[in-house]
Amino acid sequence: LPDGREILKDKRMIKKDDFKGFGESLAKEFIAKGAKELLKKAESML
Repeated sequence: LPDGREILKDKRMIKKDDFKGFGESLAKEFIAKGAKELLKKAESML
């Protein structure tokens, strides 16, 4: 949330040759962890 009360965070190390598709994979994981709902909450606070 804008005030930092709720966040999603992850850290990964990948080989530089494995970068293709990594962003999409990470995004899917964040969505599964509730990223869309968190963004909706943040939008309602603005």
